[in-house]
Amino acid sequence: MTCQEWLKAAEQRLNLEGSTTPRLDAEVLLAHVLQVERIRLHMYPERLLSAEEMQQVSRLVERRLHQEPVAYIIESQEFMGFDFHVNPAVLIPRPETELLVEQVVCWLNRKASDKTTGEQLRAKDNDTMITCSLRGADIGTGSGCIAVSLAKLVPEIMMLAVDLSPAALEVAAENIRRHQLTHRVTPLGGDLLAPVASYLENRALPQCGHDGGGSLDFIVSNPPYINEKDMEALSPSVAAFEPETALAGGADGLDYYRRLAAESPRLLCPGGLLALEIGYDQGSAVVRFLEEQGFMEVKCLPDLAGIDRVVMGIRPGAAE
Repeated sequence: MTCQEWLKAAEQRLNLEGSTTPRLDAEVLLAHVLQVERIRLHMYPERLLSAEEMQQVSRLVERRLHQEPVAYIIESQEFMGFDFHVNPAVLIPRPETELLVEQVVCWLNRKASDKTTGEQLRAKDNDTMITCSLRGADIGTGSGCIAVSLAKLVPEIMMLAVDLSPAALEVAAENIRRHQLTHRVTPLGGDLLAPVASYLENRALPQCGHDGGGSLDFIVSNPPYINEKDMEALSPSVAAFEPETALAGGADGLDYYRRLAAESPRLLCPGGLLALEIGYDQGSAVVRFLEEQGFMEVKCLPDLAGIDRVVMGIRPGAAE
């Protein structure tokens, strides 16, 4: 059987079983088995598949027919143009989250250009010295896609990547190594901001301001935000395979936003940024949480579909 023939048959089968992207699923799975880019399937449609290749890809299709996400099957997902290892210990990175990263990158680039001096921080894996002028934390890092993407796109930053799940933190650590960022992104285990506070205290990093401010320039998070009612209505491919702890945000879906808004100010520099991904109906509530904690310039940004997706706010006080 040729690639073209196999793809047609697999597409029909996946379509009958309810896949919303049957052709894409089939192409991704076949390309994974053949260890080629998808474009090569179109360049060489008459390539014959061996019996072993047919057997391997058929097993993957069976998994997809049982609603397992393609990203878990091939253990890979693209995000911000970078490839990330994923498994069922972590949430699969979504395209919608790229807006959060893009907005933070824009803010960081402006902030970095305003910094007149950087700090000399020693890389953990060697004896070289690197200059980083901005420090941040990614809370609920999961695969590490946000922290790694930010560090790849903004070389002036150092990141703490925090997750409560040891299994998730192993995935994040692998992606940090894969992207050669062990000198700038540090994985930390623990609940929300608690491990960040301990890390900063133990490292005795200087505070950025003189009014009780902390030593982070920014905090970013895509926390669990699905409410109890919506958790019951999740699609089978999400409910059965993705980690509940990365999805469930409490009765109203807002538990983690309340905590992040309340706990972030003591760790942020004056003028520091708190940036959060939110659910489709949570914009006004999360904006209110930040404003109640004294954040300034609070704004809610929509994604390309016009759905509220990101809330950002600035810790008050003059930046040093």
